[in-house]
Amino acid sequence: MTWQRKVATPLDGILDLRLAMRSAAYYDAAVLGADGETVIATGLWSGTSTKTATFQLCGQRTVLVRITRHGSAGSFRLALTRP
Repeated sequence: MTWQRKVATPLDGILDLRLAMRSAAYYDAAVLGADGETVIATGLWSGTSTKTATFQLCGQRTVLVRITRHGSAGSFRLALTRP
């Protein structure tokens, strides 16, 4: 299963992504360019049930956030901080 949303990024600066999931669930997080194909950043493990990504936006006015489930289903919480 894949969940994705377009996110407007009208200003240049740092974008932070934090994906928290239940311990039994496993998800991947990726931020893609407006074309939906170019990977800008991927989430890395920052705890037993959290993935994070921090990156510099420059000229990207829209990004696509994609969350992909692998294995058993479970809930997740996504937090984005954008400039």
